[in-house]
Amino acid sequence: MKEGPAKFRHRFRNVQEAIDFTLSAEGFTSPSYTLEVVPSPALVDVSLTVEPPAYLGLPSETVRNAGDATVPAGSRVTWSIATRSAERLDLIFEDTTFALAPSGSDRFVAVRRFLQGRTYRMVPRHGERVPVDPLNYRIEVVPDLHPTIEIDEQVDSAALKRRYFQGLVGDDHGFTRLQFHYRFIAGGDSVAPEQQEGVRDLSIDRKNTRQEFFHEWDVYDLTINPGDRIEYWFEVWDNDGVNGAKRTRSATGVFEAPTLDDLAKARSEQSEAIASDLKQGIKEAQDLQRELDKLRRDLLDKKDLDWQDQRKMQDVLDRQKKLQEKIERTSEDLRNSQQQQQEYRQIDERLQEKQQQVQELFENVLSEEMKELYRKVQEMLDKLDKEKLQEQMEDMKMSQEDIEKELDRTLELFKQMEVEQKAEDIADKLEKLGEEQEKLSEDTKENKESQENLEQRQDSLNKAFEEVRKEMDELEKKNEELEKPLDLPDTEQKEQEIQDQQQQSSEQLDKKQNQKASENQKKAAEEMKQMGFQMKSSMQSGQQEQQEEDMDALRQLLENIVQLSFDQEEVMDGLVEVTTKDPRFGELGRTQKELRDDAKVIEDSLFALSKRVPQLQSIVNREMNAVNGHMDEALSHIGEARGNERHKGMAADDQQRAMTALNNLALLLDEALQQMQQQSASQKPGSGSCNKPGGSGSGQGKKPSMAKMKAQQEGLQKQLDAMKKAMEEGKKKGEKPGQQNPGGNTPGMSQQLAQLAAQQAAIRKEMQRMAQDMNKDGSGAGNGLNKLAEQMEKQEKDIVNKNITPETIKRQQDIMVRLLEAEKADRERELDQKRTSNEGRDKPAEDPARFFEYQQRKAREAELLRTVPAGLKPYYRDRVNDYFGTFDRP
Repeated sequence: MKEGPAKFRHRFRNVQEAIDFTLSAEGFTSPSYTLEVVPSPALVDVSLTVEPPAYLGLPSETVRNAGDATVPAGSRVTWSIATRSAERLDLIFEDTTFALAPSGSDRFVAVRRFLQGRTYRMVPRHGERVPVDPLNYRIEVVPDLHPTIEIDEQVDSAALKRRYFQGLVGDDHGFTRLQFHYRFIAGGDSVAPEQQEGVRDLSIDRKNTRQEFFHEWDVYDLTINPGDRIEYWFEVWDNDGVNGAKRTRSATGVFEAPTLDDLAKARSEQSEAIASDLKQGIKEAQDLQRELDKLRRDLLDKKDLDWQDQRKMQDVLDRQKKLQEKIERTSEDLRNSQQQQQEYRQIDERLQEKQQQVQELFENVLSEEMKELYRKVQEMLDKLDKEKLQEQMEDMKMSQEDIEKELDRTLELFKQMEVEQKAEDIADKLEKLGEEQEKLSEDTKENKESQENLEQRQDSLNKAFEEVRKEMDELEKKNEELEKPLDLPDTEQKEQEIQDQQQQSSEQLDKKQNQKASENQKKAAEEMKQMGFQMKSSMQSGQQEQQEEDMDALRQLLENIVQLSFDQEEVMDGLVEVTTKDPRFGELGRTQKELRDDAKVIEDSLFALSKRVPQLQSIVNREMNAVNGHMDEALSHIGEARGNERHKGMAADDQQRAMTALNNLALLLDEALQQMQQQSASQKPGSGSCNKPGGSGSGQGKKPSMAKMKAQQEGLQKQLDAMKKAMEEGKKKGEKPGQQNPGGNTPGMSQQLAQLAAQQAAIRKEMQRMAQDMNKDGSGAGNGLNKLAEQMEKQEKDIVNKNITPETIKRQQDIMVRLLEAEKADRERELDQKRTSNEGRDKPAEDPARFFEYQQRKAREAELLRTVPAGLKPYYRDRVNDYFGTFDRP
């Protein structure tokens, strides 16, 4: 196109490639020219190779045809970029740009390590030419997260200083270690410096990203004093190989030992509750006695039971069941209270022994015989058997009397024990306050602290002693509530002197007269220590005097019981020899009435003594009740014998049973007396502060072992053989067996036989108690001992009836064989398992995993059963809910 005389223009349209051209005009041709085309740079292909950090153990991964990727933190990313017509490539991030040169024909390579996510662009260039609107890409980084930890903690109800932990740890990649930490944050003075804090490495699977663990922490390994506080926690580390292992700490727990004041307050509250429960139990037992007596009288006038009688009797049984449960709960409350006290403070051994004896009394209020009686009553009630039910009701009424007596006795012993415990607490507090006051006296004298601090410390001690005075008033009040108060020292004057000296010290400190204040502080400290010592020594001497007095009373009772047994035997023998028409028959009846009156006096004295002497077993009062019951029956039969000769034989049978019960009672009292004598002997040697019961002897409240019972039975066998031989010799000479005296040390054969029968009865009862203990877990391990006890009971009857036959001797030999077998089994049990102690620390620690498995199984079972059928009557619904409550309690 011509634009002027010598100017032309040409447009090349849609140029896609280079064009060669020439210009020609007027016969002239120009050289050849080339129109070069500049290409547009472009991305052809992109692949990302991701290499995770080595600690993850993951393989490399290649992502093709994409610029986006998600990678673990610390990964190394390699780009391999194929382009077209690109002279270079810019890799542009928010904070920097990498200009890449080609590493080959149209190929670029870049490498970068990512710790966090980045957005970027890939821009190819050819000269100044770049693509229009290049795309943005994103490398997402998955961080290595902190590990997680969850802890569930349970306290061993049998050992309060033992903690079980169930933990769950989680992490995205794995772990390097797991630790348990603790450190004292208050107290710990009795712990070695290296034990003030501690770390325990726990085993952990490093590769498992979510796992459960268990740990048991036994604080008994540390010496814990009241008021000590320990914080504890778990720490878990992950396996982060990029930033370093990260740590997560669990929530911090605090083990807080109660202070002496806390313990005293808790014991006071628990004691009040236990005493209240005992009083309610006594009242309920009395109400049940009255209800039973009324029901029994009503049934006498009826031929058969009607539904109202059945309902009333069922109500009595239900109330009895609730009373039984209440007694068991109270016993458990006492055990827990004593355990808490023993966990955190040193208890005087004598007092600790007494606590154990009172605890055993609680547990024996309801004997197995009583429980069996209630089962029989329920059975007779279900069968509507009026005659047998009436017989059982009479026994049940006597059983209620036993329960009332035992509860009354236990309450008195419990109150006495609480007074002794409180007196010991006050004495300990006085000693501690005296030491603190003495330390303040030294600091005041040497001006070690500011005047303000010295005044504050003295004010604090003044308040503490004022609290002690209040506790002294409470002690005196509790002591006055005892049927026979303890001999406590009169400390009123000394208390006032201490308080005056403390008040003067405060006033002198306020006037900055520190030397005078220090002197009064020292006097107050000495008076406090003297007062504490006076209380302890007075209590100890008073206890020893009371023990001597109780032993004298016990000896007198023992003599009276033995004499009553002989008198009863004499009346029994006389009754057999006379007819009901003989004038002597009436005289024997009057003598029997006198013996019953004597038994009543013994009963009252024995019951009063049992309220002060815990060594007397629960069965003592029951045996005394049996004596009275049989004597009452004997009197009743004697009164009816003139009209019916058969009653004379029945009276003799009851007299025989009364005599057997008296012999049993004599043996039990003799055992208790021996225990008290051993305790008294162990207290007398050395200084007056020695007060350890039992010494190296058998100790109080300890049940005989199988070996000891075997030895006792063996001794009885020898006596029995000698007795049989003597009886045979007496027959040969034409003499009555009762006139023989083979041993030369007893007044007659009858007395020896009575003693043998009493010994056999005592061994049998211990055997039954051991069987009862062995069967508590439901295993039936004691059933064999019960069968052995039945054989022993047959021996008793033969001995009492003076019927020592070859069969008696053979049965005795069989008993010895079975005792040998039982002794061997007992030794094997002792080797296989440790005895359970009142103190939880003696119980072996349980495997934490099994502990939590048991707890969880209990929870599942409770949840499974928790749906109570809607149609249940309120009584049964309440019983089911009570059962569920046992699962909810820790």
